[in-house]
Order: sequence, then C-alpha cells, then structure tokens
Amino acid sequence: MTGKSYVRGVCVFVDVLGTRGVHDFDKKYNIHRIFHEETKESGASGHAHTVFQRKVVSFSDCAYYLYYYKDGVDESRKDDMNLIITALSSVSVSVLKFMNSGFTVRGGVCFGDYFVDDIGFFGPAIERAYFLESTCAKMPRIIIDEEIGASLYEYQMEDLDELAGVFTNGSFFVERQADGYFLNEFCHLERSRGLMLGSETITLRSVVKSIMGTVAAALEENNDSVVKKMDYLKERIGTKAEILNEIMLDELRCFFQVVGDMPSDELVEAAIQGDLVELKGVLSRDELRAIVEQWRIEFRR
Repeated sequence: MTGKSYVRGVCVFVDVLGTRGVHDFDKKYNIHRIFHEETKESGASGHAHTVFQRKVVSFSDCAYYLYYYKDGVDESRKDDMNLIITALSSVSVSVLKFMNSGFTVRGGVCFGDYFVDDIGFFGPAIERAYFLESTCAKMPRIIIDEEIGASLYEYQMEDLDELAGVFTNGSFFVERQADGYFLNEFCHLERSRGLMLGSETITLRSVVKSIMGTVAAALEENNDSVVKKMDYLKERIGTKAEILNEIMLDELRCFFQVVGDMPSDELVEAAIQGDLVELKGVLSRDELRAIVEQWRIEFRR
C-alpha cells in the first residue's frame, strides 16, 4: 500500500485553437506565459489562510488547471461551490488574455477525483475534463460538466435579485446554452469597465476587436470545420457586442452630461473616433451620430 489517495477538486482542461501551424517562438512563448501568469500573479493558494491550492501544468498549446483542498483542511472549512467559482473566475482571466491576444480556446471543466504531486497527475477527473473538451465542447467555448453546471446555474439564479443590484446586467460565470452549461469568459468585463493585469488593460472592446479580427482571417480559409466554429464565435461575440453598445453609450452620455452643454461637432467627432468599434453588432458611425443628435434635441428642451 502506498498510503496515498486521490484528492477531490476542480479540473479544467484548456486547448488553445488554431496553433497547429504556428512555430514562431514569441507566439508560442506568449501561450506558455498566459497559462502560468495569472496563477503566479494571484498567488492566493500560497496564503496561509486559504484552504485550497492550485497547480497549472501546460504542454504545447494545452494546459490543466487543478484546484484542490490543502492536506489537513477540516471538512467544515471545505466549500465545493466556492472552490469551483474561484477556479472559473481564475481560468476566465487566462481565457480573456488569450482572446485579447487573438487566440480562441476550447475546454472542459469537471469536479472529481485525481492524484497530483510534483512529478505528475492522473485520475478520473483528469480524463473527464479532457473528454469534455475533445468530445463535448465542439465549439470555441469551455463546457462545464452537466451536474456541477446545473448546480452552479441554480445557485446563481437564487442570488440573481440580490446580485443584480451590484452587477446591473446580472452577469455570472456560468451560462446555459441549448446543449449544456458553459463558462462565461466575459463575466469580469461585463461586471466592470476593464481588467488591469499588470501593465496590460483588457476591456470588452479590445477583446471583441481582437477576436473579430481572428474570425475574419479564419473564415478566409474556406475550411468547413473552421467556418462552423468561427460562425458560432461570431454570433456569440455579437451578443457580447450588444453589451459593449450599452457601455459605450453610457460612457458617452455621462461624458456629455459632465460637459454640461450641447457638444460641439468637434467634440462629437472626437467621441466617435475614440469610442466606436466598427464591428458586426456594434453601432456604425451614422447610428451613433443619430443618437447624439437625439440627445442634442432633448438637451434643447
């Protein structure tokens, strides 16, 4: 007998897509850096008061993210739901970094048994997370195992009324689609104007712009499999762009209110040039000008 056993925790498998023909060192190194950077920066598992620890193991354009309880933690201090949400929150930051760099990802999330030490890892949850990514996710998205996905979704909905007062759009880390439960990798950006990550600032606008550029380039390949994935991503980004519309308009409306006078043509043009992203699902210049003109009319009243 070895005296060792499985731990129980969160397992996330992530695959960065579209890198098969990429051999440039800097691009490959950027993937490696993103996999490990967020965990290193947060460092939460190294704090004495935390009950969990995490490990990221990457190889080429894939990685496993493992979140599990520290040895000796009392059962009364274990909170599986909180551990899963912590893992999803952390992984979503890495996904946003990939998307902001123009990469798309696919992945699988599960909660279960595995063994991990300094030299490797194995177990049912390791295999399950890979299965979810490779077989069930299908599109550029991160699928959550049905049982924990349903539990997390119900948990979110129970607190919706309370949290909607804090996060005005009711954004959460788990989304339900027709074929399952998936990570909402945009959650952080839907709850705030942006993420400050060291010297890097990520906004919903910058991610949408970067990914739509990737989609446009990929659609030119005329590969049926690639086109299907990019069409899915294009539609998904379109729904997120609607949120971007609201953010843009709120920022402009507040800006004009602060000015306290009817904005000049020069000021309107400067705002348009600075805030408009001309992508599918985002307002055109003519549409934005029409809205601003309506504000002028209302102001005159």
